[in-house]
Amino acid sequence: AVFAADNFLYGGRQRIGRTFLIYDRAFARPKRQEEKFFSLVGGPFFKEQLDQGYTVVFGEAQRWNPGVHRVAKDVGEALGRRTSVNCYMVNPGLEVGMDIHSDLHDFVVLQLSGQKNWTIWKEPRYSLPVVNPDNVFGNQSVDLKEMTTLDSPEAVVTLTPGMMLYVPRGFPHATSTLAAEGGGIAAEVPLHATIAVALDNLALPWVLGVAPAAGVP
Repeated sequence: AVFAADNFLYGGRQRIGRTFLIYDRAFARPKRQEEKFFSLVGGPFFKEQLDQGYTVVFGEAQRWNPGVHRVAKDVGEALGRRTSVNCYMVNPGLEVGMDIHSDLHDFVVLQLSGQKNWTIWKEPRYSLPVVNPDNVFGNQSVDLKEMTTLDSPEAVVTLTPGMMLYVPRGFPHATSTLAAEGGGIAAEVPLHATIAVALDNLALPWVLGVAPAAGVP
């Protein structure tokens, strides 16, 4: 296992590298952001945030967690791309874990503990090509009015520990942690790693040979 939510909730004070964010239910704005490079944070703090319905995001986890670093390295080598990893922890039983949005990069999800439901749509307007070379990382919200124009979901998937999911750039997606039955894995605090896969070598100016892309020969 890379690591599990219990490590943060019940393992005493943790040395958290880089920044971590506390997001509201709509996943729109951080409630707070810790700016220290390393923070020593105990389980009661995380449990308090989760019980209030917030999502805890451990940013750039590949820089400070050896297990996450190995996963990011393996995915990057397999796909021939640079990668970055955020880990997301949220309480079980939430109808909305993360509001619908799409990302500017491909990404791979690795479920670390608990379970999470993913609903994914295919929308050509948000997909390739990458016209602006700067838009190879990050996300964009999907206007609520546009949600009504989306077709039926391309996929509805429930991830449990050890399962992985690949989501292409521009595919709108939303998550929840509701479960049909309580107990077991469904009762565990969900924690997953999102391995973002940059698309430098798919930026339109680079493909056409009219402009360079950082890090791409």
